[in-house]
Amino acid sequence: MSSDSPLVLIMAAGMGTRMKSERAKVLHELVGRPMICWVVKAARAAGASKVVAILGHKAQTVSSVLDATFGAGAVEVALQHEQRGTGHAVQSAMPSLASEPDDRIVVILSGDAPLLDSARISELCAACAASPAGMALLSTRPDRVMPYGRLVREGGATGKLLKIVEWVDAGEDVRQLADCNAGFYAVRLGHLRRDLATLRDDNAKGELYLTDLVACAARAAAPPRSTRPSPRSAASMTAWIWPRWRRWRAAGSTSPGCARA
Repeated sequence: MSSDSPLVLIMAAGMGTRMKSERAKVLHELVGRPMICWVVKAARAAGASKVVAILGHKAQTVSSVLDATFGAGAVEVALQHEQRGTGHAVQSAMPSLASEPDDRIVVILSGDAPLLDSARISELCAACAASPAGMALLSTRPDRVMPYGRLVREGGATGKLLKIVEWVDAGEDVRQLADCNAGFYAVRLGHLRRDLATLRDDNAKGELYLTDLVACAARAAAPPRSTRPSPRSAASMTAWIWPRWRRWRAAGSTSPGCARA
């Protein structure tokens, strides 16, 4: 494939404790297909030359589903043995990209966000390619208060993007900001290699936050670009789809089809 095609990392190591299920979170089905399979399908439709699933909880089970769906080894697997945050998850996948040149674009997706389509992924790649910072991300403005990271801009809502502050670390003034992090990124591989090593865990969760890459990029060059899809297409299972699925089931529905929300 062309070197212009993206490399895609899918974060899928979480336990999904809020879902109160023994099944791996990314294997819960939406319209008859495990969520992570929708994400892989979208990545492939966007032209991904390599897809790497970052697995942890029930890794073997998830890997077997990916092999059965897409062919043995078609989706590469990186293991996150400890749950030390999103930044650590991506660090765990970097050996899979060791042979790739610095100018490749790496797209980072969530395995529990099956409604993000290939058009949005391509849009994200284009924004990254055009960004002097070598980074772009998707933001969202939910229709109600959600515990997402907030995009902090210089001088207000239209200023340059300076950083993302996670909800648990944010004061009330930051929590009132409208622009939220959707959790999808595109980064030049060279920038990723440079900045991942600088991440620190001095925060409320004691984790390595991938979102801290935004501040790294803003300090090093022009600010990263952000684009805004619909809240629905950027939704994760636990934050948007899962509560509705439970209501559908309580009402007697058997299939949480995408069009019903």
